[in-house]
Amino acid sequence: VDTDLDDDGDELRALKLKPKLIEIYAPIYREKTRDIIAIGEFYEFSQFMNREISSVRYATWFLIANVAIVIVILLHVIVKRASRIISSQQALLEQNLARAEALAKRNNALRRAADRARLNATVLNETYLASIGADIHDGPIQLLSLMMLKLPSAADRASGTVAPAAHAHGELEPLIQQVLSDLRNLSSGLALPEAENLSLAETIH
Repeated sequence: VDTDLDDDGDELRALKLKPKLIEIYAPIYREKTRDIIAIGEFYEFSQFMNREISSVRYATWFLIANVAIVIVILLHVIVKRASRIISSQQALLEQNLARAEALAKRNNALRRAADRARLNATVLNETYLASIGADIHDGPIQLLSLMMLKLPSAADRASGTVAPAAHAHGELEPLIQQVLSDLRNLSSGLALPEAENLSLAETIH
């Protein structure tokens, strides 16, 4: 099949025919054999092929248009769904961030409360120890000091002006002195020195 009309184009133009022709060549066989004895040539108007081409073109355009519409719709659905997923994830992230900030604030408040409680416990402990030291100093130490004053002196025991039972008190004096020393050490260790107006070096010393 060829669209070259050779010299037939001039004849068609003389007849004022302008349709495109299709020049078709076909072999002519010897009867009952496969021997080619000639080549036949004939012409066909191209309108039928043009109609087929147009039909195929329109069908192709229609198919492409439908596929494109389907693709656009699918893309729109996918993008919309992805946008909803992103929005939901963003909202979830914002909620998690807000929850984390609230937890951080609560943890800070709890930490500050724990620090205050620890400081209060320290102050109460120091106050309690100071109170115990003062009680020891003002109670047992004073009583033992009074006992020391009421014991007979060594001169009285040597002169024999005290009763014989009073000589046993001489053995108590060293013990009372030891107890007094221990109690004073305890009371001075429990009551902390005043360090409010001291420098850092003096406080450490």
